[in-house]
Amino acid sequence: MIITTQNVAEVAFAVESLVKDSQAVQDIDPQIEVAEQINEDTGRCPWVGIYPARSAFPPRGAGFGAGFRYQNPEVFVVCQEQHANDGRACLEKLGELVKAVTGAILSDFSLKGTVQMTTDFDVEFSGYQKVNDAIMQTATIRVVGQTTVSGG
Repeated sequence: MIITTQNVAEVAFAVESLVKDSQAVQDIDPQIEVAEQINEDTGRCPWVGIYPARSAFPPRGAGFGAGFRYQNPEVFVVCQEQHANDGRACLEKLGELVKAVTGAILSDFSLKGTVQMTTDFDVEFSGYQKVNDAIMQTATIRVVGQTTVSGG
């Protein structure tokens, strides 16, 4: 039996396409990268990095038989903003970037046809730091799709 799974890189590229095609994101004009080093330079903000994170293969429900599995590709979308000296203003800018990016991704629950549906979706505001006398803040969006493993 030949089993076919989804290439998680294709899911990441679909997320990139959704984000880049969004007018709300374009209005903010962030740098958008896939699988590049996490940004550490406030001068590159606003910034969005997209990373394949993992792919789980849980068994499907009873009645399908052994070997029938789902595939749950997971992608992290890292958003960063900066402000010269005001954490509150930085958070406001980061909130607008996250709002635009989440709206873009949620506009297509199939992630450009790479999954059957989006299951888990959450945002963690996780990074508050000072870099070169400027404040930089980070939020990470976790996107999990679901599709079925095919073959036979």
